[in-house]
Amino acid sequence: MLRPVAPVLVVSLTAAALAIAACGGGSPQKTTATTTATQSTAATGSGACPQVVDWSSADFYPIQPSFSAGYQLFAQKNDSSAANVGYVLDGQFPYSNWMAWYVYTAKGVPVAKLADSAIAAEPGSTNPTVDGNPVLAPKRDYRIYFMPKDTPSSVQSQMKADGKNVMLLPALKGTSGGSGTASIVGRSYWAFKGYNRSGYGGATSTPFPELRAYRVGDQGTLTNQPVDCAFRTGMSRVPVKLQFNTETQRPFVSFSKAPKRSNISVLRGRPDQVLFTGGEVGRQKAPQPDPNAVSFFRNPVLAAPYADVESVPGYGSPPDACGGYVMANLRNNRVALVRVPKVPTYADYSDATSATLNTSNSDDVQFYSVVVYGAAKQIDKVGSPDNSQIGNTQIREDGGGGATVMVWPRNAPAAEQQRLFAYATAHGWNILKGGVETAAAPNTMIVREKGQNKTWKYALSANPATPGAPCPQTTQPNITMPENPPSAAVTQKNGMGLSAPQGAECTISETLSGGCLTKLKGIIKDSGGVFSAGGS
Repeated sequence: MLRPVAPVLVVSLTAAALAIAACGGGSPQKTTATTTATQSTAATGSGACPQVVDWSSADFYPIQPSFSAGYQLFAQKNDSSAANVGYVLDGQFPYSNWMAWYVYTAKGVPVAKLADSAIAAEPGSTNPTVDGNPVLAPKRDYRIYFMPKDTPSSVQSQMKADGKNVMLLPALKGTSGGSGTASIVGRSYWAFKGYNRSGYGGATSTPFPELRAYRVGDQGTLTNQPVDCAFRTGMSRVPVKLQFNTETQRPFVSFSKAPKRSNISVLRGRPDQVLFTGGEVGRQKAPQPDPNAVSFFRNPVLAAPYADVESVPGYGSPPDACGGYVMANLRNNRVALVRVPKVPTYADYSDATSATLNTSNSDDVQFYSVVVYGAAKQIDKVGSPDNSQIGNTQIREDGGGGATVMVWPRNAPAAEQQRLFAYATAHGWNILKGGVETAAAPNTMIVREKGQNKTWKYALSANPATPGAPCPQTTQPNITMPENPPSAAVTQKNGMGLSAPQGAECTISETLSGGCLTKLKGIIKDSGGVFSAGGS
């Protein structure tokens, strides 16, 4: 049963999935960080499976959403009652830069992923995420089939030959590697102007995708016989109070009423672990081999439940074992000055018209962001020094396409805060509010890349063109992130090129005197890199 973090049971997409899985579908305990409403109605559409939607506008560790994304979760029974049950997801491609669907086990381990351009559109429709296709294509339907793990390979092959999108569910509980819950998760990043966070609604009244359950026949093929997908009586594990109504678009997870600071207890003296479900969620605290530097490392997938990954399985042999992020641990009482000599290129469809075509083959990524998380509540407040996340066009770049980010310590006196803000603004830097490290939570800075170009040789994740930035767990899976060797720290020479983030940690006086910038340049130079794309 659920062992919630006292006194707050956090209910984000990830936490909700973990809690639902742990409880076997029981209602979660009371929380002060729940959805925007206390009542809900059944999912829109006859027979549709209930879903949870996350549009967080605040966060605190270990809840780490992007404020530029919309998340959907279908949590389905995957025990003996799910034998011979499959699912069909009908949707329209969202009006956003990037989207993907995933299947996770109850512990948040990814077992399948299908992303944007790899999703086949329905006959007569256009996939707007494919290079050269109109991004505002009006007819944009797709369908995904989620089939049992033991579906015969001949059935899978025939479905794919027929142009169907097929994803496999986890093995049933009680079988080898089985999971009692199958979590189907959708991500949509950087919605177009006029649409909700997930890229639906808007001028086109684009509906949310809906999932329905059907019986699988004796030969392993999906029939048209519906299966009850309601909570309790059917296949869903999503409690009524969390169920998103696609017509009213309520309730959704927001964290707008989250406490100013999380209260996370330490278990067995292991401060970099948080327990939600009676088992270890994982270690996500990056090492600090140099106390004067901000050193970024990739996170192992198995230590971060419901983490995004570039592919399932990862590219390479053995497969890449890390997620689509790099992260660094920051000190509470220091300024962190971080430099990215060349921000990856991304598509900007803010002024798209019916003639605007997708340019993904020419872009490095579809979404790129820099964020700060910690035990204290962080908020979405772009344009203010209190902001904690920036992505795509929110990132202030210099003339060479690089960006510098100053993370200020929240315990700085008010007068010094103002001096830091003025200094950073004068230098053209981005400003983010620092997090708080406690015995149980790291103060973490994370760089995300979504929709990486598979030919981009400087992607942080492995792809056909690169092994990506260092991931020690690929060859040594038992190494936890705090034990990553210093050689795994990201530099311009070990995978990410000029997009590698590196930083310096400094006192406030050191920063205001110019010493921090000098230190940062030295750190980059000593690692064999350059401060700007021009080489200076």
